[in-house]
Amino acid sequence: GSVSWEEHLLTLNIIPSRLRKAQQVLQQKRSFAFDMTPSLLYASGPAVKALLTSGVADYMEFKALEGLLWFGNDGLSRVPCSKGDVFGTSLLSPLEKRRFMKFLQLTLDYATAQQQREHADIVDTSNDDNTTHSLVEVQSLNEHHLNQGRSLARPQNKAIATSDLQILNDSLDKMPFAEYLAVNAKLSANLIKIVQYALALEPRPNLSTRQGMSQLCQHVQSLGRFGTTAFIVPIYGSGELSQSFCRSAAVHGATYLLRRSPKRVIVQNNKVSGIQLSNPEDDNGDKLIPCDSIILDSHAIAPLSSERVYRRISVVLGKVLDDQHEQRHVVIVPPGKMSNTCAIHGLVLDEAVGVAPSGCTILHLTTTGNAEEADSVLEEFVKELKADEIFHVSFSYPLSVEKYSMENVEGLHVFSSLGQSLTLDNQVEEARCVFHSICPDIEFLTMSQKMDEIVKERFAGREVEDDEERMVLESAMKMMDITHDST
Repeated sequence: GSVSWEEHLLTLNIIPSRLRKAQQVLQQKRSFAFDMTPSLLYASGPAVKALLTSGVADYMEFKALEGLLWFGNDGLSRVPCSKGDVFGTSLLSPLEKRRFMKFLQLTLDYATAQQQREHADIVDTSNDDNTTHSLVEVQSLNEHHLNQGRSLARPQNKAIATSDLQILNDSLDKMPFAEYLAVNAKLSANLIKIVQYALALEPRPNLSTRQGMSQLCQHVQSLGRFGTTAFIVPIYGSGELSQSFCRSAAVHGATYLLRRSPKRVIVQNNKVSGIQLSNPEDDNGDKLIPCDSIILDSHAIAPLSSERVYRRISVVLGKVLDDQHEQRHVVIVPPGKMSNTCAIHGLVLDEAVGVAPSGCTILHLTTTGNAEEADSVLEEFVKELKADEIFHVSFSYPLSVEKYSMENVEGLHVFSSLGQSLTLDNQVEEARCVFHSICPDIEFLTMSQKMDEIVKERFAGREVEDDEERMVLESAMKMMDITHDST
């Protein structure tokens, strides 16, 4: 049967004084917020841009992530991201620091070149040699892209080695990312792991150079926008993101049908014509909805893979990281460090983001594997952190295979299953692609002027009501002050 938090505490080996404190903390159960799939946002990534253009950002608040930590041979160390981090870290030798800085500057030059290809006013898209043209353009943009948040940007008037960029472009689809870092960037084995698992945030060893550079550019370009890292954390948990989008959609006329799950996709002549929804209260009450487009998670139609994502959510009494004042950090454990085949992603959050009461910290651990041993690896890592865990829950879910049936059916759009990922930006990009395949001539998550005017008209009277309520409240407070003074 189920065990309550209080009963579980009695089974732990906790000294009486700590037990009383733990019981006091757990009396504030309503102050906890547990995310099944906790996520961060890149400070200047696609997710933040979508929140701003859609207006959904008005419903949310964020805090900056305080640090990105690496679990190596000497325990936890800060991942070097900025110039100060690189030259001050004890993780790297002087030679590694120089090569690392050179590679990070190359990464920014590559990101700038990619931006030039996306803007027709800078790159002549009719030019047959777009690669060479964009490389030349990069040299004149050294200071143009130097801003307060980009601590790694190349100094003014310092020329770039276009040959390095050309080599990188030639290697994008020809070799794995780790091989490129070793052969062309001349990085050490230890530094390659840091780049691949902590900066590109890839949990698996096999990563293409194109994919690795894309993920690395996202990270580096978001550094220093808010705080000292590239990430921001939603207050009250990442569940607030879906809730805020639902709220915005409802304001703009969206319809939600709750407690119904898709039972069958209706296909006629290789084209979607409708969907059948189940009714949990009545087996004969299924609802058929005619439609031209359906968006489904891959779990709904794709066969499951043997790989699973393993999760562990821990409630820790006090701090997880004793040497850190604020408990908002990401911890990266590279593959093989603790018998883990994929990297372990740890997310440490405290009461500052509204997910735990004062005196408690939430620790999220995630990894991917083929066997249940992955769960024991996560438990072992909790012990390595010497965290005072008073409660935890572990679970796993399967991944779906990449290829799925019905993939060529017109009108059927399938999202890939959410694997091990620390950020939501890739999911936003996937949503953008699906949206444009359905509505190719409409901007993604941008509020139209007409709709904006309708919403303002709908809620115009509420501002007056709010002002009246505020005046009544202020009047009552003044009356209380007068009464208090007279007594």
